[in-house]
Amino acid sequence: MTRQAMSLLLSCSFLLAATARADETFPVGTFPVDIALDPVLNRIYVVNLSSDDVTMLDATTGVVQTIAAGSQPNGMAVNPITGLAYVANRDADTVTVIDGSDGSTQTISVDMYPLEVAVNPVTNTIYVVCRDSDSVTVIDGSDNSTQSVSVGDSPADIALNPVTNSIYVPNSNAGNVTVIDGSDNSTQTVTAGLGPIRVDVNAVTNKAYVLNIAASTMTVIDGSDNSTQTVTTGTLPRALAINPATNRIYAVVVEGVTVVDGSDNSTQLVATGVLPWEVAVNASTNRIYIVNQNSSNMTVIDGSDNSSVNVSVTGSPIAVAVNPATGVVYTASDGTELLTSIDTAELAVDLPFDVAITPLPGDIAFVDGPSTISLAATSTFAPTAPAVQQIYVQVDTLHGEWTAATPPGASATVDIGPLPVGPHVLYAFAADGQVAADRSLVLSDVAAYAFESFSPWEDLGNGLAGTHGEPLLAGTGTLFGGDPLTITLSNALESSTAFLVAGLTRVDAPFKGGVLVPALDIASFPLALPTGPSGTIPIPAIWPLGIPSGFSVYYQYWILDPAGPVGFAGSNGLSGTTP
Repeated sequence: MTRQAMSLLLSCSFLLAATARADETFPVGTFPVDIALDPVLNRIYVVNLSSDDVTMLDATTGVVQTIAAGSQPNGMAVNPITGLAYVANRDADTVTVIDGSDGSTQTISVDMYPLEVAVNPVTNTIYVVCRDSDSVTVIDGSDNSTQSVSVGDSPADIALNPVTNSIYVPNSNAGNVTVIDGSDNSTQTVTAGLGPIRVDVNAVTNKAYVLNIAASTMTVIDGSDNSTQTVTTGTLPRALAINPATNRIYAVVVEGVTVVDGSDNSTQLVATGVLPWEVAVNASTNRIYIVNQNSSNMTVIDGSDNSSVNVSVTGSPIAVAVNPATGVVYTASDGTELLTSIDTAELAVDLPFDVAITPLPGDIAFVDGPSTISLAATSTFAPTAPAVQQIYVQVDTLHGEWTAATPPGASATVDIGPLPVGPHVLYAFAADGQVAADRSLVLSDVAAYAFESFSPWEDLGNGLAGTHGEPLLAGTGTLFGGDPLTITLSNALESSTAFLVAGLTRVDAPFKGGVLVPALDIASFPLALPTGPSGTIPIPAIWPLGIPSGFSVYYQYWILDPAGPVGFAGSNGLSGTTP
């Protein structure tokens, strides 16, 4: 089958399949204004402005939970790595932090009139736009500590580039954009048009797109040097979304949706329903979803040729989001106070590719990796299946640069890490061509795989210097049952005697002028061993089978050394923990 014939088949199927659907609806609070998704936990959050709460849907089980927020909750964002959601409460000057695993909450005080939230999952930093204080509150996700960064007059929105760690804040009354350097929170100011109110970022091209509602234009900021270009959008642009895979930008205007080609800033207008309000993009399927508030429907655009179809939606929809891992679209409607889930498989032909991600043992990648993950794509398109040419991956975000797995084709591997300790997500999709060269690709859904980055070995410090400074103790090996391991002493006094201490608990007790880290609670230790002419002792072993996860053993060497305070030098303490 030729690509032209396949494109025709896809377009026809796209238009015909939109006639019959089996949507699900879920009750939400009063005046829903925003939807946020956690694709890892498969949670959908709806922010309810007038009832001061958030509706959390477990999309796997269908269970709906109402979670109290502060007064007038408005914008929301999710960190899929930590499973935490952040909602800005504009009349309370707070942010409610929701744990997606159980719905529990914490409250953080921020600056005045917080409106919108953005999360950098790479740095675990949360940025909150506070309009009435002309500032952004920066929250450290590890401990919820805060810092205030001054921006321009009446900041209205926020978006970030996780690759460059740059944060973009349009200041609606100043006609400019504050660019925050996430590494030190320093700022620069970039001129925009009149009334900048919305911003989004393409991390692949390192460009930010700002909608200027009063000027009916879009300011394009080149992140490499903050130079700008201006694009005419149509009347009163109010919402936008980006497909980084195709480099297309979608701006909602009064007349419909303006599609901007990011390569040359050329535009095309696509008609929608009445009063288009918000837009969401599924980059893996190249589908764009626009909810139309006054015609109770949603316009679905096929990004390959900008053909579109309108599908009915309950009530007056004012918010939309799509889960790229499941392909389900969610709309929230005012008046009916309903969340509608739409299975997009009923709106378009099934994608012919599937990507399977082989789990790591124990779903663990080791900090001192890399860990290799295997990927396999299959094609089910009939009658002639297009060949999978490439699998693409990225870690911890769907908005960064997609990396080609190796080798090309339907089977590939990717080396993960080393990564910081904690939870991570690998995203993958397959294509029948090269993303950079061909924009009429057949793509798969995005597969998501959650795993943990873990270090079985921890340096506990407390070394005591001898002739050559502090002796060093290090461990290697996974500490899975039956796997080999090695603990190695180095930098010790040559041709001396070293005593290896191992214990099941940590005591940090005063000893020989230093600190004894392990308890003396294993009968066969300490062991007396010669340091040899190099001052190094490697000890290979096998980690026992049947040791439970989280079980730790503590190690330390004490070496006869006349340069020590009382004739001994001590290595650092070392713990080994079963994953």
